[in-house]
This record gives sequence, C-alpha cells and structure tokens, in this order.
Amino acid sequence: MLSAVTRCIGDPRVRQRLFTAAIVDVLRHQGCCGKGVSARRWACVWLCLAILPTAAWPHEWYVQPKVDMQTYYNDNLRLNAGRHSAVLGTIGDVSARLGVRSEVSGWRLTHRLRDYRYFGYSGVDSYNHLARMVSTNAFYRTETGSWNVTAIYDRDSTLSSELLDSGRVNFNIPRDTINVRPSWFSQWTPRVSVQLDGGYTTTYYSNGQIYGLRSYKVANGSMTLAYNVTERQKLTATVSGSRYMAPAYFDDKTDSYIVQAGWISHWTERTVTSASGGLLINRTQLSLFGLPLTSTQQGYVVHAKARTSSERTSWSAQFSRDVDPTSFGVLMQRDQVQAGVEHGLTPYLEASVNGLWLHSKSLRNPLETINRTLDQVELKVTWRYALHWALNGGYRWTRQDYGQAAAQSNALFVNVRYSGRKWFTSF
Repeated sequence: MLSAVTRCIGDPRVRQRLFTAAIVDVLRHQGCCGKGVSARRWACVWLCLAILPTAAWPHEWYVQPKVDMQTYYNDNLRLNAGRHSAVLGTIGDVSARLGVRSEVSGWRLTHRLRDYRYFGYSGVDSYNHLARMVSTNAFYRTETGSWNVTAIYDRDSTLSSELLDSGRVNFNIPRDTINVRPSWFSQWTPRVSVQLDGGYTTTYYSNGQIYGLRSYKVANGSMTLAYNVTERQKLTATVSGSRYMAPAYFDDKTDSYIVQAGWISHWTERTVTSASGGLLINRTQLSLFGLPLTSTQQGYVVHAKARTSSERTSWSAQFSRDVDPTSFGVLMQRDQVQAGVEHGLTPYLEASVNGLWLHSKSLRNPLETINRTLDQVELKVTWRYALHWALNGGYRWTRQDYGQAAAQSNALFVNVRYSGRKWFTSF
C-alpha cells in the first residue's frame, strides 16, 4: 500500500495536481480577491506558482555568484562642456543568481548590487551611490512552443545609467525602473511560427522635474510571423503598437504603430546577417491648459546587423533607426551605428575594439536643445588567467554634442571579474 502511494505521488501529473489544489485551497478559505487573505497565505500562493512549472518533472536547483571590481580614472565624469575636474572611481558589482530548472521549465531570481565611489576633489563624494537590481524569469516549453515572463526592478542613478538614454549624466538623481516582459512562441508548422511579445515599463525620477527630467510609462505589444524559406533563410513580418505616457508633461500620450518586414540569413555556420524595415505612425495627444491637441507624424524604422567570425577573430556591425521613450517627455528618433572586432591573441588573452555613434532627435521639434550626438570608442584587453577569473583593462573615449555645446572624456579602467561556478542540487 505504501509503495503504491509513493508511486502515485511520484507521478508527474499527480504532483502538478497537488500543487494546483494547494493554491485553490489557500484562496478558497477567505476569497481570492478579499482583503482577508493574509500576507502568509499570499506568500504560499506565490511559492506554489513559482514551483508549479517544475512540479511535474524532475528538476534541479542551482545558485551562482558573480563579483566584478573595477577601478578607473575619468577626466570628465559628468561630461560637462565647461570647467571640470578628473576623478578616480571604484565600482563594486556583486550579484547572485538562484534558480530551478527541468527539461521543460524553469525559474530564476537574480539580485545585484553596484556600489559607486568617487575620489579626487572636495565634494565629489556627494555623487557616491548604491544601485540595486532584482529580476525574476520563468519559462515553460512544450513540443511546439514556449512562454516566458521576465520582471525587473532597478534602482540606480542618472549619473551611471542615463548616458545612452538621455545623456543627462551631470546629475546624481535616483531613478527607479520597473519592467515586465511576457512572451509566447508557437511553431505552427515546420516552416511557420508566431511570437507574441508584450511589455510594461515605468520609470520614476526623484525630484527629476527640477533638472528637466520627466517620469514616464510605456506599454507595448507585438506579433511576429516567421516563415522558413530554407534551412538558412527566414522571412519575418511584425506588427507592433505602444503607448508612451508622460503625465508631468501636459498629460502627453503618444501612440506608435509599426508594420515591418525582415530577412534573416545564415550564410555559413559563422556568418549571419539580418535586415528589417517598415512604416511608423505616431499619434500624439496632449492637454495644454485644458485644450486637447492632437498631431500625427509618419516615419520609418530600420534595423540591419551582420556578424561573422574565424577561428580567432570575430566581427560585428549594426545600424538601426528606432523611436524610443526618454525622460524629456517626448519620443526621440535614434539613429545608431555600432561596430566591433575581437581577436584572440592566445587561448587566454584577447583584445577588442568597439565603436558607437548615436544621434537622437526629438520628433516634436527637430531644433530642440535636447537633440544630441554621442560618439564612443573603447579599446580593451582581457586576460582569462584562471577558470572563473578574468582581468580586463582598457581605454574609453566619449564625446557628446548638445546643440552648440560639446563635451568629451577620456577614461582608463581596470577590473577583476569572478564568475562563480553553478552549484546544483537535484530533486
């Protein structure tokens, strides 16, 4: 009798039903939407939901630590066009990843802390800050499809995080970002597949309006159909829509609609190219002193990417034109070019060169002072001197143009990185 019960509980389908019944039982006693559900009961529900995807199959838990310690010199940390002073800085980056996975499903939780410290002149320590990021991811796979959900909470500072977004890195303003991204994929036939993606992002700046930064929210969704022309050629068609909301800026709302087609080609095992482009329509609604105003704009988006490699060298290049939300309360058109080359000098030593050109332009007023151009070149050498250890060193040049004002910086950096092994335990 006991052996029969053990075999019954060991059946994957029975275990999954037991977890589902536990969730229903917790909510049934006091109502799933009632205020009487205690924090302890909700904790039990979320735990069951986290374990449910892996309850039906043998699975293993794992944990993985990572540590990155960097020291650098920067002669213009805040990219000021006027007078500025050089600083020495350190970044302590510590993260840990906890997860569980089986052959068809998994769940992962990551906690990351980054401590920024600055030295060099009186008062520079006021820019010290601690950044924290917590993220979780869950996925589930079937024979013909999969779903994936990612949620991220990140609290950092404009000083260390706004270079690629708005370029306003001359202030130390706390920034909180919450991002949720669900996706679903299905292989309809051997040649045809469909993917649905969604997302919601909210970005909040503490006292940001004093410095011209606006908190905003973005909701988006897309559907992509893919057709495998051959084993190495794929044709894609995507329809997407998004809403950008900046309530602090005249109750601004912008709806964007994009229809685009693309082509992906695997020329060889080491050479891949892709290109896509399409039509963009923006419809902006705002309330100015109680008067509703509406405007419509048309444009286009384009993406092109190429990657190839040999035994010791790899090259990559890409160009894109996108429309992205920013902290200025308006959408920005971004033209971006990136290129890089990486070469293995020895089995343990490699060198790389990467370049970036980014031009941002306001869609509302092409002559606005928030329009800018960013140029960056980085040279880096990496020495992997042990199994989990690496030593990096290099030079980074950055230039940013805001209208008639321009600023540039030179930075030297050295960092030690430890990527710990994954520690597993199976159930």
